Amino acid sequence: MNVLTLSQSEVLHKSRQLRLEYKFLEAFQLLDQAFKRGLVNSDVLWMHQPFFWSDISAGICVLSRRRKEDLEFIRKLWANPEFIHDFHRQVAPLPSANKVLAEVLNSEYVSIIPDTSSLHWIVRDQTYTPYGILSLTNISHTNKNAEVLLGVLPSAPLGLATASML
Repeated sequence: MNVLTLSQSEVLHKSRQLRLEYKFLEAFQLLDQAFKRGLVNSDVLWMHQPFFWSDISAGICVLSRRRKEDLEFIRKLWANPEFIHDFHRQVAPLPSANKVLAEVLNSEYVSIIPDTSSLHWIVRDQTYTPYGILSLTNISHTNKNAEVLLGVLPSAPLGLATASML
């Protein structure tokens, strides 16, 4: 897409539309062109790097950004009082309607850091079986810090939680 005829607000709107279509590379390329024209700054470009939506593999662990396809697993975790107590005692309840929860999860997935100040991943083993959640919350780009929340089920393979933190 050519950004020569677009304003800054049109570029940002178009990049969000591309993210909603899971076209993260295209959104980044659009913003890269806009950056070269001086329409967006380097922070905006950095927050749209495609690696934010890519799986992260380390040893026995695969982290994948939480999204609507993980709805049933998220419901299973929230229904487990021991998991919730260990993960985050003050976590908000999930919406009761699956459609609303799917919209929330998808909105989280396509968002950039300033939208939510958080990132959430599903902790999986090498076979892509889900075992927990890793979240960065209260992300401060200015202070370069965040709060880390990690919760894995007791049935997780030995070392999975450690690998997910690394």
